Amino acid sequence: MRSMTDWLKANGTINTGLQAAHLWVLPKRDIDAHNLRAISRLDVMALLSDPAANEAYEAAAVRFAALGLDHLKDAANPGDLRALFQLVHALRPRCVLEIGTCNGASTAFIAMAMRDLGAESRCITSIDIVDVDDPERGPWKRSGMPYPPSEMFERLGVEDLVRLEDFGSEAFFRSTGERFDFIFIDGSHRAGDVYADVAGALAALRANGVIALHDFYPDARPLWPGEPSIPGVYLGVIRAIEECRDLGVVPLKALPWPTKHGGSTTSLAVLTGRRYRHWPVASF
Repeated sequence: MRSMTDWLKANGTINTGLQAAHLWVLPKRDIDAHNLRAISRLDVMALLSDPAANEAYEAAAVRFAALGLDHLKDAANPGDLRALFQLVHALRPRCVLEIGTCNGASTAFIAMAMRDLGAESRCITSIDIVDVDDPERGPWKRSGMPYPPSEMFERLGVEDLVRLEDFGSEAFFRSTGERFDFIFIDGSHRAGDVYADVAGALAALRANGVIALHDFYPDARPLWPGEPSIPGVYLGVIRAIEECRDLGVVPLKALPWPTKHGGSTTSLAVLTGRRYRHWPVASF
């Protein structure tokens, strides 16, 4: 029989408690959501139902599948990648920021959406703490890719839209004067880092911009049987919400198409401005 300690470790409770304890001793950051679009889950589902975005995704999926990269490790599941593509396509952002390039799969789908939009979209800046193209240490090696992300972007015809930066997010936000219409946070999943990323992303957002999150587990509970929760994103977001009355979060919960394990459950979420702040706030 497993010990109680083993049970707690398997269910992420110790990890959640430790991250929460560390998070709440960190200095308070300036959390300003005045540029953030107010958005509900119904709004997001309407965007995901956009006919033009659906049609464009089907073509993009064929192009990506032709590369033989549809079973990558450490990449968002195919349903989440589709959601990112269609959100970007429907929102029509000019400038996008991604925190956490990893193997570049999500970068590729965002860039393909922007390519389909034509001259309206300028670029996606994707940052990571490592050189993702590094021939020895790049994340693409452990993902099972035969070549680095930059070559993937070339094969997809989006290399001119993608700018890769090996920056930590905090250093990037300190050094950049750029502003973005859409920001996707999928970098460090430690609660304190997520809290910092939310603050930095809000400050770098253009008016009426949108911020999406990956691996948001409501109440820090598992979303799929047999898979532990990843609590850091939830914890970091909740601290930001407690410090900003105009900020909320909308978990997407389920998508209109399959994600993984035979279901449609998703860990994607969007931050929202003051009109929709209905996610319950918990203190730790």
